[in-house]
Order: sequence, then C-alpha cells, then structure tokens
Amino acid sequence: MTRELARPIREAVTALTGIPFDNVRLSYTHTHSGPSLGPTWLHEGDEMVPEYVNSLPHRLAGAAATGAASRTASSS
Repeated sequence: MTRELARPIREAVTALTGIPFDNVRLSYTHTHSGPSLGPTWLHEGDEMVPEYVNSLPHRLAGAAATGAASRTASSS
C-alpha cells in the first residue's frame, strides 16, 4: 500500500472515529481473489480498480468506527 493511498484512509478513520491520525495504523495482507493495487500481469477487470480504491477510505473508516463503537473498558 502506498502512502498516497494510506493517507486518505487514515484521515477518514480520524474524521469518523476521533482517533488521532498518528495513532491510526493500517494492517493488511493479500488475496488472490481481489483486485490488485499495484502493477500486475493480469489486466482483466482493470477498469474496476480505480472505483474500488476510491471507496477504501470510506469503507475502512466505517469498519474502524464499528470497532471503536464496540470497545469496552479493560477490566484488568
């Protein structure tokens, strides 16, 4: 994931959750059944990738907000 993609995701998470930007960390892995975010030998479906990438900040911020809303205080 590039910084150009990570920054808007982190900004969206901050805006939606109030978690400070510097505290937002992205963790990800790869899949052989999803779109590629970088150059690849396979070009089938390339036209759909920009729309998918543009949806990531909103979608991932929503997931972070769901997680933040379900937090509970530690009992330790």
